[in-house]
Amino acid sequence: MKRLAFALVLLLAPALAHGQSLAVLGPGGRSATLAAGDLADLPRATVQAGTPPVTYEGPTLTSILRVVHAPAGPMLHGAPVKDFVVVTGADGFAAVFSLAETDAYLHKGTVILADTAAGAALGPHEGPWRLVIDGDLKPSRSVRNVVKIELEAAP
Repeated sequence: MKRLAFALVLLLAPALAHGQSLAVLGPGGRSATLAAGDLADLPRATVQAGTPPVTYEGPTLTSILRVVHAPAGPMLHGAPVKDFVVVTGADGFAAVFSLAETDAYLHKGTVILADTAAGAALGPHEGPWRLVIDGDLKPSRSVRNVVKIELEAAP
């Protein structure tokens, strides 16, 4: 019976992922709850990560932060340059980035919230969303099962 229940969970995991949502919080109480369909409509990019390299694809972190009115591109200057982003997974693991580090206008590496790896939807171990950072030498900040993204204004 346990095997049957486990097999059922594995079969239903991709379908359940479509029902999950992502909390995006910004300064001043701005917030949004995004579903997979909302994220699919945002600008996307690909990043190769891992050994051997795997191609991940998903919306850019900058485009997700724009939903809560985060400055981007030429508008990201002055005080917001010291703001930071906290990305949290379902297990409580979190990674921190400066806002400038997530923006392609100021930083060479691309940061995405991957929803596919090698052309297929992420499995339950990683997804439905995984943070993937181009240029990191080790995947230490690659948060799995992302549930929340917070933009904080630095003091």
